[in-house]
Order: sequence, then structure tokens, then C-alpha cells
Amino acid sequence: MAIKVLPKNPDETKPTRLKLYEKEITVLHTVDHPHIASYYETYDDKDNLYLVMELVDGLMLSDIAKR
Repeated sequence: MAIKVLPKNPDETKPTRLKLYEKEITVLHTVDHPHIASYYETYDDKDNLYLVMELVDGLMLSDIAKR
């Protein structure tokens, strides 16, 4: 398993970041594809959201794109 840490920013005047996180979680709930990491659950605390997901070994997509 892997945990994706998404920082909350309580100082933002617009809740844009949290809305984007909510969209990501909604999409992850509905997607079932062998080339997309599986989503398991979400936890949160005062500072962060934690998305528990399938661990995917290998290169990061950004590293592949740089090649």
C-alpha cells in the first residue's frame, strides 16, 4: 500500500484545493482499470488528507516523460 499525502491549507480564502481533492477521490472511487492504482480509503487530520492506494513499483510518470 501507498499513502498519498495531500496538504490542506487553512489559510486559503478559497476552498479550491479541497474541491480538487474531493473530485480526485470521487474519480478514484469510480475507476477500475489495470493501469490505474486502486484506491482504498481516505483519512484526514487538521493539516492533511491521506489517500490509501495500491503501491505501484517502477518509475514515476514524470521521469518517463523526461526521457
